[in-house]
Amino acid sequence: MTSVRSSAVHSGEIKALREEIRRRTGKTPEQLYEELEKRVRDSIFLKQPDRIPLFVFADPSAHHGLPHSAAWY
Repeated sequence: MTSVRSSAVHSGEIKALREEIRRRTGKTPEQLYEELEKRVRDSIFLKQPDRIPLFVFADPSAHHGLPHSAAWY
């Protein structure tokens, strides 16, 4: 019974998030994902994207155990 209830709650949360995204952007999450994927793919194939895809990794040395000085180089 608990898994059915938590599944329904989870489903309701997802639906609410999808509606919030649609309200803010005017697009579905799938449309936004396709735009991002095209942007990244265009960058990889050296085509000019509509915007620059930017990925920020806050501290690479923290994830790989490198000293900060080595991470800069």
